[in-house]
Order: sequence, then structure tokens, then C-alpha cells
Amino acid sequence: MSLLTSLRAFAKLRPLVAPERTQLLLAISATLLGSILTLLAPFIVGRTIDGAIRVGSMSGVWRSALALLIVYVIALGTSYAQMIWMGKIGRASCRERVSSPV
Repeated sequence: MSLLTSLRAFAKLRPLVAPERTQLLLAISATLLGSILTLLAPFIVGRTIDGAIRVGSMSGVWRSALALLIVYVIALGTSYAQMIWMGKIGRASCRERVSSPV
């Protein structure tokens, strides 16, 4: 799909989601935060291997495991929030479309 096609599709959707602008921005923010957190996990694993495992520090491994757990729990929360917000936007847009006079 080309960029022009994507922009045309977005232009058609814009009036439908305009009333839900805040929810849409929250959902996009949750998506971005979740993506950043997901990219952070391999960095933590790499630092654990290069640091704690190389020198034999079991406490460093446990700290890294805790950091990974925290990252994944927050990523799970952002994914859940994104799903809830996008569901609200979809329901509101459909409700508005169905209830509007033809």
C-alpha cells in the first residue's frame, strides 16, 4: 500500500474519529510506549549477558530479571490500555455512524 493510499484512507476515517480525539491520542501513546518497552527488553538481556553473567554475579542476573519483569508488566498494561481505548473509539464511531440520519 502506498503512502498516498494510506493518507486517503486516513482522511476518510478522520471525521469518524474526530469526536474521540483524546482517546485516539491516548491509544497511540500507549502503543508507542509499549513498543519502546518491548525494544528495551533485548537491551536488558544484552547488558545482563555482557555484565552480570560474564563476571558471575548472580545478584546482577536477579536484578536484570526483575527489570525485565517490570518492563513486561508495564508493556502488558500499555497493550491492555491501547485495546480498551481503541475499542471505545470503535464503538463510539460505529454508534455515531448508525444513529446519524441518512
